[in-house]
Amino acid sequence: MVAPYEPNEKVCVGEPFSLEQWLDRNSQKLNNGKLDLFQGEFKAEVIVYGTGEDEVVNEEGDTFIWAIHGTFFLDVAGEATRILEVNDTGYIRRGRRYKIMREDGARVLQITFPHNQDSNDWQRTFD
Repeated sequence: MVAPYEPNEKVCVGEPFSLEQWLDRNSQKLNNGKLDLFQGEFKAEVIVYGTGEDEVVNEEGDTFIWAIHGTFFLDVAGEATRILEVNDTGYIRRGRRYKIMREDGARVLQITFPHNQDSNDWQRTFD
């Protein structure tokens, strides 16, 4: 039988913080591009995009996108451009090319979950 919960005493997570305050503090930097929210501290990559445009080919893992502020356009593999507004989300499978185009003042949170060759748990969850 597998225990429903096993403590992990090896991983140290940071203190809770307000995402809204972090966005305010980093507003100028985000107006010119993107920032890594946790600066590579965790397995998942968490990027906050500000104004601008980026094209991404993600071979690392599946990606979740959340519109925090403003409007952005998401073009996945050139198939169709979707307009996402505040609190809209998107899911992009590993290996897909996508383009994110953000209007002035837009803020988009992108989480890329690493693909683990040793485990199919992630795939089973979202297939």
